[in-house]
This record gives sequence, structure tokens and C-alpha cells, in this order.
Amino acid sequence: MDFRKITIEDKEWIKDRLAVDQFYGAEYCFSTIFNWQDFYHNEIAKFEGFAVIRSRFDGVTFGYFGAGDRLKLIQALEEEAAKEGVPLRLHSILEPERQRLEEQMPGKFLFEEDRVDFDYCYTREKLAELKGRKLAAKRNHIKHFLVSCPDWSYEPITEENLPECRAMSVDWYKNREETTGEKLEEEQKALYTAMDHFKEEELMGGLLRVGEKVEAFTLASAVNKDTVVVHFEKANLTYPGCYPMINQQFVEKSCQNYSRINREDDMGSESLRKAKESYFPDEMLVKYDATLAR
Repeated sequence: MDFRKITIEDKEWIKDRLAVDQFYGAEYCFSTIFNWQDFYHNEIAKFEGFAVIRSRFDGVTFGYFGAGDRLKLIQALEEEAAKEGVPLRLHSILEPERQRLEEQMPGKFLFEEDRVDFDYCYTREKLAELKGRKLAAKRNHIKHFLVSCPDWSYEPITEENLPECRAMSVDWYKNREETTGEKLEEEQKALYTAMDHFKEEELMGGLLRVGEKVEAFTLASAVNKDTVVVHFEKANLTYPGCYPMINQQFVEKSCQNYSRINREDDMGSESLRKAKESYFPDEMLVKYDATLAR
């Protein structure tokens, strides 16, 4: 396999292979693969009807998308892993693919759930309407925002207002480092890659203004005909309720044609886990790591 860096010109053929199964995990989205490739040290290769990704983030792992002869593909991946001097390990395998591998190659792999990579998925209706007792706190946060910021407004992100979101994010990352000491350089790099290729990646998003200034924004993409994946969300904590507000407004006003919202995984962050669990996900999208059993 001829592995190489992923370019924006690869989008169409990669998306064709991603679309085969209509999977809705965050990894099954071109924007995730492309924007985070430097962080995960991803490289892409073609193998017959498949797109194959090799990652060097946590050892050497492989992922693939598409259709074709899986027995032949796995044999080729074993050979690639042998060149690296490691056993074959597949990352972020979804349940339908786990079942295929078991049916076609029974007992060949050991599967282990990877909780850190589980995606938090919600119905559009839940996030747009926030009904029920469980989400009363979210509604209260939004009410607080509305009272504190009567001059707020929402608008879709376009190439014209995107620079304002970028400027807001510069301040957000600076404040985050100053208040917590946490550096998010890799995330910031991925965000700016997305912004630089907003049109080419066919991204969507929304922003909140307080007065004339952007104080929150969301960037996302449609992974299939049913699902939007939220890649980035930033809000100014000076305005309590700003995060719930941008979440609700984006889903209500910009995701009308979709039924499922995937807010990605929590990356093992306790604060992110609490925030995403507080919306009571309708599905935790289970992912597996698969290693050779023999």
C-alpha cells in the first residue's frame, strides 16, 4: 500500500468510500480524518475498493472504509503491520463491521470496547426542544442567557463571518491557557485547518452574537443523510448559558434536515464527559479495537 499525507483533493474519493455503509461515527467523516491528521499522524492509501488509514498516534493502528474483499484486505493489512514490526491492530471498529469480521473470519480477532472513543449521539428533537425534567437545568441556563443578553442574535456561519469566529477563538484559547494552564495547540490547529477549508469541506455552523460581537460558534458537517457531527464548539464563559444556547440554536435552526446529532467522543476528559452526559445521550456509539487473536 502506498501511504501518504491526506490532501483536500482526496475528499471526493474518500467520501465515496465512507458513504458505503452510512456509518455515523465521528471517524467516518472526512473532516475528522483531514483536520486531525497531524495530531494522529494519519496517512491514507487506496486498496481496491477501500480507503485505508494508518495512524501512529497510539502505536501503529489501521482503519478502513469501503467495500470489497475483506479477507484480501486483512491479509494485506497484516503484511503492512509486519513491515512495521507490530501485530495488526484495527481502531474504532463499529458493531456492524465487528459482526462482519466475525462472520467472515471467526475467531481471528479479539475485540475490546474503547470507552474513550464512544460517540455521544442525540436526536435532533431532544437538543432543539430540551423537553422534560432531565433537561430543566439546560432550559434554565438558556433563560439566564436570554435575560443577561437581550441583544443576542443567531446566524449561520458563512465565509463572510467566519473570520469573526476565528478572532473569537484566538481569545478563547488565550483565556483558557491563562485560567487553567491548559494548552490546546493541536485542537487549535485542527480548528484552523477546518476554517481554512470551510468551503471545500462543505462545513456548516452557527454563531451567537451579543450586540455585534461573536461570542460563541459551532462548526459541524453532515456525515450522512441523517446525521450531523459537531466538530468544534466554543463559547465565551463571561455569558452564563452561552454554551447551551449555541448548542440549542444551531440544532434548531441549522439542522432541520437531519434527525441525529453526533457530538463526538469525550477524549477521556472528565469535564467533557460530564458536559455531554448532562444532555442524556440517546445512544453511546460503541467502538472497538480489534487485535489478532493468533
